[in-house]
Amino acid sequence: MLVLALGEQHRLRGGPSLPLTLVAAAQGLCLLRRLQAVRRAPPRGWGGFLGLLGALAWLPFALPLPLLILLRRPRGLRPGDSVCGVLYVVGFWVSHGASTQRALFARDPHDPRLAGLPRVPTATGRVLLAGGWWGLVRRPDHLGELLMALGWSLPCGLSPPLALVPVVVGAALREHRASVAERRCRRELGRGWDLLCRRVPHRLLPHIY
Repeated sequence: MLVLALGEQHRLRGGPSLPLTLVAAAQGLCLLRRLQAVRRAPPRGWGGFLGLLGALAWLPFALPLPLLILLRRPRGLRPGDSVCGVLYVVGFWVSHGASTQRALFARDPHDPRLAGLPRVPTATGRVLLAGGWWGLVRRPDHLGELLMALGWSLPCGLSPPLALVPVVVGAALREHRASVAERRCRRELGRGWDLLCRRVPHRLLPHIY
């Protein structure tokens, strides 16, 4: 779809606009990271099923919306687009950093790159990471993904508001997935999970939620 949008605008106007090209590149990078993550760690359980459903069923319909709007309403770069770029870069930084820390911790909790990061022990013997990006909020990976989605949706503007539908629905899906995962963690880890929640009280937005 990304390539088709670029090709169609090239056919209609002699070349794709810079905003369309940047949005397509941003979405393509996100898709590649998602596919690599699924290949490295296949989803398990109900929470994993929701993540896989979002990747295979929702993303193919949600991602093209900003592209289709920019395809029908081509434009050049505007001063406000720099804010969208910053949102995407920050979101990618947060998402990549959180995913990297999670993978390192799962492979070897004593990895020297995680030295000094707070941890929370549990009665089951499992140790929970409560530092780095995972000390900022309990779901920094979701925070990064939502910032990236805002970064490639806002260039379409707020008229029509259809461009923000993927952000809103994506936030709702991630919230449901996080709720399912946290209920399971509270059931399995008991007091250890409560200690983590006291140490990292916010799920998605620092100091807000």
